[in-house]
Amino acid sequence: MTVSPAEGGVVEAANFGRTNVKYYPPSTTETCFSINEIVDLAATPNSGYKFSSWSISGGTVYDGAINPKKITMPGSTSISTHVITNFTKDTAPVMSDAEAVTPVEAKALIDSNNPVIVIDVRESNDYDTGHIICAQNYPWISGKLSEMYTDFIAYQNNEIIIYDQDGTISYEAATLLVENGFSAVYHMTGGLNNWQNDSYYKVNTDCNCEICNIPPMAHSGADQTVNEGDTVTLNAEGSSSVSGTIETYQWEQFGGDQTVILSNATAAQPTFIAPYVQQGGDKLIFHLTVTDSNNNQDTDSVAIFVNWFNDPPEADAGPNQNVKTDQNVETGKTVVLDGSGSSDPEGTIASYFWTIEAGTFGVELSNNNAVMPEFTVPITSGWIRFLLTVTDDNGKTDTDSVTITIGASTNTPPEADAGADQITNKGETVQLDASGSIDPDGSVTKYHWEQISGPEVKLSNSYAVLPTFYAPGIDETSELVFLLTVEDNNGVTDTDDVMVTVNNITDCSWNAVELDWNCPDNAGSDDDNTTVEPEESDPEETESSGGSSCFISSLFD
Repeated sequence: MTVSPAEGGVVEAANFGRTNVKYYPPSTTETCFSINEIVDLAATPNSGYKFSSWSISGGTVYDGAINPKKITMPGSTSISTHVITNFTKDTAPVMSDAEAVTPVEAKALIDSNNPVIVIDVRESNDYDTGHIICAQNYPWISGKLSEMYTDFIAYQNNEIIIYDQDGTISYEAATLLVENGFSAVYHMTGGLNNWQNDSYYKVNTDCNCEICNIPPMAHSGADQTVNEGDTVTLNAEGSSSVSGTIETYQWEQFGGDQTVILSNATAAQPTFIAPYVQQGGDKLIFHLTVTDSNNNQDTDSVAIFVNWFNDPPEADAGPNQNVKTDQNVETGKTVVLDGSGSSDPEGTIASYFWTIEAGTFGVELSNNNAVMPEFTVPITSGWIRFLLTVTDDNGKTDTDSVTITIGASTNTPPEADAGADQITNKGETVQLDASGSIDPDGSVTKYHWEQISGPEVKLSNSYAVLPTFYAPGIDETSELVFLLTVEDNNGVTDTDDVMVTVNNITDCSWNAVELDWNCPDNAGSDDDNTTVEPEESDPEETESSGGSSCFISSLFD
């Protein structure tokens, strides 16, 4: 990152959610952003200067003056992105001509934190049939703009976007403002036709007066892309009023999944939980209306794109989820297993499959693929444990087990608990947890962990209550499943499994002067991409743990 001249201003670099925010200068600040991460760059000039332009090269390329500017980090840690922020003395002459912008560039200006005035120069009846959501109507052909442009003379130094239906008259209207001292006037090429061709939103609103007054500036923030279950924050903090103050905010949803519940529809920054969506995702549209102290209003819109992710189903082999239900029955009785409590958060359970996992006798189920299969008790005493595997309509699976005790048993089997499913990044240290396992009428004397699927890793101690391992170096998100077997003081066992999802993300360090990526793809692995972990120990030996880190390979002045 280079600020030119160094005394010209300050640049803020922030990721989505603002969990990583840095400022330049000072040039000694060190940080980095993840591969493919979206970073917001915002330039704030010091007194006597104004922002001029960005010169971005390397992994990301951009030369222009949109501020703030979103950039996407490169897809490899070996590629650097170089950012030069140019400030100039605040003595630059007024624009000699109106500048053309595309609908994409106009949308970016509207979404920026800088107040932008949008003027629709079509006639009022055309404006009322549909217009850009924050536009004001000053018709050009009937002469209203020429007569009334002084209405917004207070905004002479603000950015102003002029548009018409097809781009034929917007340049002439924009030139009028330039000739009368407005310093940053743009005309949108192709007009509203091109705006709609680019799939941007317009509103159909009848104006009850021929010309609308200048309202406050509503700003609902930039569009966001989130995942199912994420906490999303809407942001109206960029809204402003030149002639007064913002008194009220009102958010309303206009598109997408209608199950969304805002934490406070009248707050400047309400939150909501991104809904579970179907394959292909969903687009949520929110309108923000602000009212200022003069009782004038303005409206802006923001789109939230929700990515679909196939969450696994939840198997339930008994009436209570995650609780092993024991049934005491007599020989010759019919026992009904019950998998009806199984569910899928965003789809349906496509199949059920029951198998005998352990026990002192065997039986034949009426239908191994039924939700509620039956069997007849063949003996007077003993126990048997069934494993239920459910598969959802997208191929994801989950398991649960239930134990059936026959007759008067003097020993209740233990209950294995492998802990909650986990999500981690490659190279991180992961700890499995069997401490929730219990024996209702005795004690758990033995623990044993076994990996049953996913890229192979080595546990610090397969017989420990809390073993650890290093998440493997992978090229794509992977799921590792571990089976826990516990044994009580009477030799009876029980099992449970846990899934660990490993994301292809590695923490690394960013050079402060250049966005310099120096983190190895195989952090936490040795040369042949095998996870580096401690040797397995006996149950009596002490567990060990470790970690991995990345380092900046070079600094540039």
